[in-house]
Amino acid sequence: MFIGSDNQFRNLYVMKTYKASESALEAVGDTTLKVDTAKNSMYLVYKDTEDNLTSDIIDLKNLLYVKSTKAADMARKLNSQSVTLNEDPISGQDYVLNVEVRNFVALGDDSTHIKFGAVHAVKGMTKSDFYKAMALNLAKNFSREVSPILNVSLNKYNSTGTTNTKVAVLVNGKMQNLAALTSTETYTSIIIDEVEQPWRRGVAQVEPVNFNTTCGTVLVDGNDVIWGTVEKEEGDPINNGKQIADMEWFYHGTRGDIYREATYPDNFDFKPLVDETKAYSTLDIHFAYVGPGVEVAKSERTITVVCADAAELNKLITAIKTATGVDAGAVS
Repeated sequence: MFIGSDNQFRNLYVMKTYKASESALEAVGDTTLKVDTAKNSMYLVYKDTEDNLTSDIIDLKNLLYVKSTKAADMARKLNSQSVTLNEDPISGQDYVLNVEVRNFVALGDDSTHIKFGAVHAVKGMTKSDFYKAMALNLAKNFSREVSPILNVSLNKYNSTGTTNTKVAVLVNGKMQNLAALTSTETYTSIIIDEVEQPWRRGVAQVEPVNFNTTCGTVLVDGNDVIWGTVEKEEGDPINNGKQIADMEWFYHGTRGDIYREATYPDNFDFKPLVDETKAYSTLDIHFAYVGPGVEVAKSERTITVVCADAAELNKLITAIKTATGVDAGAVS
């Protein structure tokens, strides 16, 4: 479910190319900065799908800050955890691996989904045999989910003697490579990875899978001892395209359809410009509006410009620096 809020007024513009003048605006997404001769005010002119749009006029004495954010800084890495044995499997002992998924189909930690993998150690079982058995059991349990939430894989030694080769066991809810999981392979750990969740613009926003893995205990010399070690791993990165697409959809309501298609079929059609497969850098121009006469209260608001081309956004950043002396910092 998409949940958005707007504490302060914000307009968002999807810029594709920066132009030196308003007369050069031709394609949708073309943007230029207009500054008065005395350099007391500035505003953006933006080529929209139908006509040129003018942003709020910013009185430079009420400019509060200009901030750039690189696309790489807004990327998120999928959660990933590895599991390794502390000692060789002890024959006759039951090994349990618990996976706790928080905020599962809900908004709080009260909704927690717990699943586990289990292995009964037998005489002669090696660590590699254990990892294979545990990964298969855990994968079978998570393969029953209505929507995939976690992937399971094994690390194994490759020809150079390192452990950087992953063998998938469960991918997006489907069992994998079962024939390849032979006893001749030497496995070194189990890897549990977050599955990127379904997304739909303005309806189902990007949600992380918050999970925590813990190892149970086994009996060693009369004592309960935790049998394994869980470590965080470097997960695959995902860009911010979907988050920016949702921002575009939501903030379109501040200057267009304030009900955001809730009045269908009498709504205003939304024509998205953000490509959710791309990564976007952003520029926030935060200022205050002060009205005439007795309207002296400062109403803070923000203009956000997003752009997939860092070089084009840097041109706008440079133009603002020239006009105001404020350097938001280049994006790369």
